[in-house]
Amino acid sequence: MAESSLPHFLMHFDLKFAAVVSILLGLFQLLLAIPLYYIDVSLPRNLFLLPVATGCLIVASGSCSVACAKAPTRKLRRGCAYSNVAVLLGALLALGLYGYFLRTVDKPGDCETPMTSSDDYHLPGVEHCAEDHLLNMFCAVIVLLMVYDVCGALLHGALSVTSLRALRQAS
Repeated sequence: MAESSLPHFLMHFDLKFAAVVSILLGLFQLLLAIPLYYIDVSLPRNLFLLPVATGCLIVASGSCSVACAKAPTRKLRRGCAYSNVAVLLGALLALGLYGYFLRTVDKPGDCETPMTSSDDYHLPGVEHCAEDHLLNMFCAVIVLLMVYDVCGALLHGALSVTSLRALRQAS
């Protein structure tokens, strides 16, 4: 029976597939930066730059992993290992910042623009505000970005282990 070059828990880990999924996760984060640019909440206006930076980093690292899977050279393996570790750290940092943003967002006090009863989401006896819906959408986008960052951190953690092990075996 032939020895596998991957650790035991990564035996059925396809490097190309994981790299393509990583690229898609990065592209989804880039797309979710668009609503963050237009949502006006009590947080910094530059908040959309965090998913843009994280998404670009994930896409670049995934592209490097695809290149490393197709034509592995020592220099490319080293770059792949370093970029995967950088994405892992960046995704963990982004998770912390998103959690902080979710806790510090201010709930609107008074209803400045009440929604009329002809709106689809109006329930009798419950007052709805446009600001509440906007805040709920912001929180949903942040939670979705957190899910993508958790997936990216797990995926790049596995890619880091794989690339660091391949780099060590090539020495």
